[in-house]
Amino acid sequence: PTRPAMTDSHTLRGDGIAATINAQGAELSSLRNAEGRELLWQAGPQWPRHAPILFPIVGRLKNDRLRHDGKTYPMTQHGFARDRRFAWVEQGTQSCKLALSDDAETRARYPFAFRLEVTYAVDGADLEVGFEIINTGDEMLPASLGGHPAFNWPLVPGLPKEAYTLTFGKTEPAPIRRLKDGLMRPQPEPNPVKGRTLALTEELFDDDAMVFDQIASTSILFTA
Repeated sequence: PTRPAMTDSHTLRGDGIAATINAQGAELSSLRNAEGRELLWQAGPQWPRHAPILFPIVGRLKNDRLRHDGKTYPMTQHGFARDRRFAWVEQGTQSCKLALSDDAETRARYPFAFRLEVTYAVDGADLEVGFEIINTGDEMLPASLGGHPAFNWPLVPGLPKEAYTLTFGKTEPAPIRRLKDGLMRPQPEPNPVKGRTLALTEELFDDDAMVFDQIASTSILFTA
């Protein structure tokens, strides 16, 4: 890897893929295939992000408040990492690493010492993303971490949205959870996955996100 520079973004190029990563939020902002087709949602007015990193929480806390050691701290949905500028640790032609460490601003919302490192690497036509949370303090570090990439749907112009499916690596018989006001509903709901396949329709998201809290799969395929 080359010595990092103070750039706003950095592009990795592999054999059949190009990925652009922003310092702001360490967010993937573009993912193009060998034909140059953009696969990632381009932060349109419906949702002004691409692939935010969720840390130190995933989802929402009741009343947007974190309680720790008798004190209350403001903590908005999905945490603060997506809105912070990360530092470049490494920048190469096929990989890069960014890091975010605690400071006075984060400790006002999340009273813990930490270092979050995010690594992107292209390998052939694949993009690999790695996360590492390092506890730099003396007490237990409570944290959740999530990726929130948004892909274009449809991926290929001319194909209807209903032609697309998600195929899970394993069958998914367990019920799912739904949200109300950003918090989990108390009762599970029927799983819309049929065997390993989820047929995609816009109506699936009328009740916000689907939460697979008993998921069996470790891989998923988005295809038409």
